[in-house]
Amino acid sequence: MVFATAYGGIEFTRGTARVAAIWPANAALLVIMLSLGAGRARMLGLAAAGYLGFAAANFAAGDGLAICLGLPVANLVEVMICRAALMRFGDHDLTRPRAFAMFCAVAAGPASLASSLTAVALFAVVAPSTALSSLFWDWYAADALGLVTFTPLFWSIATRSVEISRKRLPAAALTAAAFCALLAAIFVQSTYPVLFLVYPALIVVAFQFGFGGAAVALVVTATVAVVATSNGHGPLSLMRGTLREQIAILQIFVAVSAAMSLAVASVLAEREKLNRQLRAAKTAAEAAEDRLRESEARYRLLAENSSDVIALSGADGQVDYVAFGRRASRLSARDLRVARARGAPASPGAAGPA
Repeated sequence: MVFATAYGGIEFTRGTARVAAIWPANAALLVIMLSLGAGRARMLGLAAAGYLGFAAANFAAGDGLAICLGLPVANLVEVMICRAALMRFGDHDLTRPRAFAMFCAVAAGPASLASSLTAVALFAVVAPSTALSSLFWDWYAADALGLVTFTPLFWSIATRSVEISRKRLPAAALTAAAFCALLAAIFVQSTYPVLFLVYPALIVVAFQFGFGGAAVALVVTATVAVVATSNGHGPLSLMRGTLREQIAILQIFVAVSAAMSLAVASVLAEREKLNRQLRAAKTAAEAAEDRLRESEARYRLLAENSSDVIALSGADGQVDYVAFGRRASRLSARDLRVARARGAPASPGAAGPA
């Protein structure tokens, strides 16, 4: 999986630079390590497998030996920083708003910055003629955007949160078809600057299908946008600039789309979880009330069929209720005087207060 996503990301290389416009491979490895890397030995094994996947992708793309062996280190640095932050945080459920916000801060901050600096240091040694400042920003944008865009999708797949019931399948198919038709209408043409139409469509998908659906829609949008812009189609082709500048604006567009749609989806997912917890608590309370009524009925039956005197008193010792275990017709005046003297109502057999 790491090899496939890494090689696919290389295919989206912008211009003549050796940096992908969006890099999804680190997101794939991060989710694999979060899902399967519970122990230290397993984590190290997954890291080694990820390194080999990155190296194989670079080798398949025609890179030299130094690049094939060095660049995977930069990717692993980024993944390990993200994993360490999420594990230390204790809650790596990205559908929670707080966890998602923390992940975005780490991905766009120390993780991508450290990876970019590692890559720049490598190129400074093996290819000193490289424009290192441009490489740094290109690498940073691609890695940060890849993490924020693809990690929610891979996480949703790993946790199976993209599920649609049979009842909702027709509506889901209709919404998906409408969304794809809108993307085609936006990015096939190069006449009208209608990029803003993507935003409400992403919000509709988030409300309709939750976090998993929003993650899928975001990745589809990013893929269509990158392919169309790289081939001179879409609203961004109206810009009077180079392809490199168009891709930079495209990355900003995808980043804003991710921040908006996934933030809304995470809040909706949290609300749905709270609603489920509330319904579960209500069901538990109703079940407890039913058990209480059943218990009361059993004790009442016991009292009504007992020949013994049953008295109920409070914590202060005051007798609140006395049941003599006899029919009302057989109660004597003395029994009633005793009960009234103790300040308690009398009953021939009921187990509760009269």
